[in-house]
Amino acid sequence: GYFYAREEINKIEKKLVQSHTENYSGVLKIFPALDSTLAAGYNDQAEEAMKMASIAVQRHPHSKWADDAYILVGKTRLYTLDWGNAIQTFKYVNTKSKDLNARHQAIVHLIRTFVEHKEYNNALAAIEYLQKETLSKRNRKYFHLEKAYYHQVMNDYEGMVKSLTEIDDLLTRKDRRGRIFFIIGQAYQKLGNDVQAHDYYRKCLKTNPEYELDFYARLYMAQVTELTRTHDVLVATRTFKRLLKDAKNKEFKDRIYYEMGVFELKQKNIDGALLNLNQAVSAGNNKRIDGEAYLLMGKIHYEQLKNYA
Repeated sequence: GYFYAREEINKIEKKLVQSHTENYSGVLKIFPALDSTLAAGYNDQAEEAMKMASIAVQRHPHSKWADDAYILVGKTRLYTLDWGNAIQTFKYVNTKSKDLNARHQAIVHLIRTFVEHKEYNNALAAIEYLQKETLSKRNRKYFHLEKAYYHQVMNDYEGMVKSLTEIDDLLTRKDRRGRIFFIIGQAYQKLGNDVQAHDYYRKCLKTNPEYELDFYARLYMAQVTELTRTHDVLVATRTFKRLLKDAKNKEFKDRIYYEMGVFELKQKNIDGALLNLNQAVSAGNNKRIDGEAYLLMGKIHYEQLKNYA
């Protein structure tokens, strides 16, 4: 029963990843968003997971797998946005289980549930409790991922980076570690630490990520190049040009021009920045990038050129 329930949960998590659209204009979300419309699409899997996990508990209430089955019941309730019952289930495991690892695992899932339900004080209390506990490697990894997610939702990028970098060595391909390295790079870039950002974009590339992630890692690596050395600036410029020439990047041309504009602005080349930002607007049909380009051009005219009209 536990095995079949877990298989259905895996299908739900796969659907969540497949349905999620990445927004590279900001720091990528550690976990895909949960919503009721999406939940309707995996209702059958959720019902089957609940049924199989419940059978495992009902037929074998004293089995060593009972608390694991309860955790799957809680996860199913989390993914179907049944917040109250999910919290109750995880709290039950934490209170009743004799398995310390199971209790820790339940609290890890409680953190996510509290964050999704916007009970941030309760999420923080659960985080502070687990920080004092000795966790297994598996629980430590997922605890830091959930803790980083809490910090991300709270716009605390320093806390987010600290949590994610603590589990570098525990991440596997199944965890989509290249994506996590990319997120760390983005967070460091947001904090103004370009050297560390560059290192993590490089670590992302070493994992041989999917093409879109590979593209953005190379693009942002060029963006965070140290500008104090002429050689590095030339390398970054060549990287941008190489990305523009690559036929596979045709749909990303507007993003490349936008990042080139940002790069020129960092070097205080106002004319070059405006030229590339205008090309970003004309190179593609992505309204989000158009908006970003126009906003940045507006800021340049307002702040640097004092051209208020």
